[in-house]
Amino acid sequence: MSTSEDIPVVEAESIDEKNEDRDEKDEREKRAEGSDSGADYEDTCRMDDSGDIVGEFVYSFGHGFVQAPIDGVREIVNTLSGTKIVPKIEVVKPPKKKEIATPEWQAQKVGAGCGLIVSLVVISNMISKGRPI
Repeated sequence: MSTSEDIPVVEAESIDEKNEDRDEKDEREKRAEGSDSGADYEDTCRMDDSGDIVGEFVYSFGHGFVQAPIDGVREIVNTLSGTKIVPKIEVVKPPKKKEIATPEWQAQKVGAGCGLIVSLVVISNMISKGRPI
């Protein structure tokens, strides 16, 4: 066994390839389970979806109200200084992107817009020292 010809060579897959194959298999199984229900359409009139819409609105509102002003101040300071003095601070993670023109997507957009408006009102009241807008 001292020569290299005596040692068998085994081709092995990398760990990443095994994980990808396992993930693909899991996705196929989930799709197969979903198609076994007998319904090939999505019921958009269910009340369960309203919780998702409200949840998306509230989460996007929170992101727009809390995280957007933090990101804005960070960008202004870093741009004026010419360097990255202020690191990225993530208090509220951004909401997951939804498919365009779905109710969840619309709730995200409206929630983020409302959050920005409320944050601007709060900031303007802080700057004007309590004087009405």
